[in-house]
Amino acid sequence: MRASSLSPAALISSYTGTAANPATIDIPLSYLKHMEATLAEEGGGTFWLAHYQPGQVETATQFHEVSAVAEVGGKCRLTIDGTSGGHSLDTTKQSTLTLPPTDYGDVTDYQTSFSHVDDGTTWG
Repeated sequence: MRASSLSPAALISSYTGTAANPATIDIPLSYLKHMEATLAEEGGGTFWLAHYQPGQVETATQFHEVSAVAEVGGKCRLTIDGTSGGHSLDTTKQSTLTLPPTDYGDVTDYQTSFSHVDDGTTWG
């Protein structure tokens, strides 16, 4: 087993649409290159990001399907095509999006260096 840090999670700063069905989600600009690379690896298709709020039990059911990535107003804006898991975003509870999970086939070299959970398993 190798030691590595946990996967970074992008704090959601704002969204359009509704909390249960967002049309776009804004995260820090520092994630732009990674999200663009993931979208490129999908050949212009879509990829999924897991939603999490601090204090929640980590689940594998709360996801957002991303179809476009752009810089807008100094943020990384994700266009959302679908949401699963019956959850709602909450910026006061610090909703975050993790890097794309490997079970959807969306893994880049960057994220293989991070652990998925504290059990030592990695994304790659």
